[in-house]
Amino acid sequence: MAAPKSTSFASQVFTAAWMSIALGFLIEIALIIAAARFGKASNMRPFIADLAGKVSWSVLVCVGISIGTVAARARGAAMGALAATLVLMITVRTAAAPPPPLALVSKGINEVLFPLGCSIVLFAANTLGERTRLAVAT
Repeated sequence: MAAPKSTSFASQVFTAAWMSIALGFLIEIALIIAAARFGKASNMRPFIADLAGKVSWSVLVCVGISIGTVAARARGAAMGALAATLVLMITVRTAAAPPPPLALVSKGINEVLFPLGCSIVLFAANTLGERTRLAVAT
């Protein structure tokens, strides 16, 4: 009897969900490091509140993309990175005044690293699922 061609839908979405929670934590840690570098991390309360938003946002986005990827088997890492870079460029170009360095770094982390991180989460979820499928099949 042949093993199933791909991992189960629920398994891949679940893997993407827990990995996206980790991604939310990593993005927030990167923002804290950037704020500390610019001397703006004296009060941790805003970062803790922002963490809840980052985690819930990353779960919604990564799981949503995972569902779409599982359903369509489409690859979008390059398009996601391009779109995020365009958003960052448009934000800088349309600003009334040049944004301060911390604002650019924060925007870059949120708009460039997050989609790339989400793509890595999806790739890892798929790879882990395939390895699990192969291990069970043998």
